[in-house]
Amino acid sequence: MQATQSLLDSHKSDGINAITSRQIAAKADISYQTLYNHYSSQAQIYAALLREKSTPLSLQLDLVVKNYEQDLAATFAAIDAQRLAHISPADKPLWQFIANNMHSNVQSAVHDQGAEETSLISILDPLVYERTHRLLHMAQGMGHLQTQLDLQLLVYTLICLTDYALTRYLRSEKVGKASILQTTKEQYALVLSNMGSA
Repeated sequence: MQATQSLLDSHKSDGINAITSRQIAAKADISYQTLYNHYSSQAQIYAALLREKSTPLSLQLDLVVKNYEQDLAATFAAIDAQRLAHISPADKPLWQFIANNMHSNVQSAVHDQGAEETSLISILDPLVYERTHRLLHMAQGMGHLQTQLDLQLLVYTLICLTDYALTRYLRSEKVGKASILQTTKEQYALVLSNMGSA
């Protein structure tokens, strides 16, 4: 990870495409085969680096969940706002590289190795499932969600919405943070609108 970050820092003017996996291996003073045994694509290397950088974000998101009071859609919108704010301009090319690689090779053997490699949201927020489930469980315990709801299905639905929005933001130069946040907030409100306790 240190070698990768060092190369990214020294190739800022050349761009991310000027870096190869062989350069990363050489910088880390390991063989290319050793690197390939751990990371079979450059996107996987960048994903691991970005996961490391997401630790402070995870703590911030835990605070949002802990401070939940009653408005689920607003809470999910606040979580999304923090997630998008965490994607720095310097790291955005990495995210775009992963997003483009992931969606062009989603059926390849590389991406069959683990579900985390086909989900941008699980790179940005590795605890997305657990955190979303915890928040919904809290809301259900407070009487804000119907008790008969299948929380697991609702968790996956909300995560899919979030991942799709994140993908749109990263893959399209025309889609800005504000429009993504507005759209997801409306989608959360729509999904959750008839699920409150009667």
